[in-house]
Amino acid sequence: MDTLQKFLRELERLPKGSRRRYPNRLKALAISHVDSVIGRGGTQAQAARELGVNVNSVRQWRAELEVTNVSVQPVTVVSDESYMVFG
Repeated sequence: MDTLQKFLRELERLPKGSRRRYPNRLKALAISHVDSVIGRGGTQAQAARELGVNVNSVRQWRAELEVTNVSVQPVTVVSDESYMVFG
């Protein structure tokens, strides 16, 4: 089953209404579909039409998910004494 079918199946489970709230898992499926369409030479607008959502929603979801998917990298803290200054 491709991402479009998964998205549409999940969408059917959500309550109907003009101000429908999409959970992050559904947004991630939508973005995955958009990436797939773009990879085949399509556009973000085309993918949004296939999903049945506004292209601006897709753009917003991508921005939201990029912020929440920020990874944290471990760092090593060293004292000032360990730095060598050449002068």
